[in-house]
Amino acid sequence: PGFVADLEMGNPSLSWLEPPQMGEVSNVQIEVSFLRRVKDVKAILVSLPEKYRHDIQHKNQLRNVNKLFPLTIDEEWRIFDNLRYIKVLVEVTESNQAQIITSGTYQWQFPVMVPLIEPFASEWYVSLCSDPACNMVGQGGILASFPVLNNEPQLPAKTFQVVAQTGDAKQKQPPKLVI
Repeated sequence: PGFVADLEMGNPSLSWLEPPQMGEVSNVQIEVSFLRRVKDVKAILVSLPEKYRHDIQHKNQLRNVNKLFPLTIDEEWRIFDNLRYIKVLVEVTESNQAQIITSGTYQWQFPVMVPLIEPFASEWYVSLCSDPACNMVGQGGILASFPVLNNEPQLPAKTFQVVAQTGDAKQKQPPKLVI
């Protein structure tokens, strides 16, 4: 995307609601701050890094924290059918104009499966879309994309102790029948 005039916002941020552990599900919060009101944005796209997957099983697991964000009313505002991204739809008027997003800080929370192996690139992306069908950074219909650093250290994967083994147990041989 090119330069967008009159788009004043702080750097989007990511915070883990509990420490991320490799191979486990942790909840994440994405935060976006608009310093001035924003128009023409029809969706907010959050793209996860390679090997990360959201773990949204039910729509209520994707939460909008700030109730002042202009969510779409006539259709479902949460899009999470692809495990690599989530999308939040903005209310659109009858004349197909996006509702103005007032200045403020907005957050969304959802569960994420942390990969067992840390990917080479671990930044997330927050994109402001002029087309609600946007689904990839660098695609048409995106006004602006912002990398979001993921600096939280990940706890190592849980290891489980072997309590009992059955493979070495002696097996009883069935009695032989002699005819």
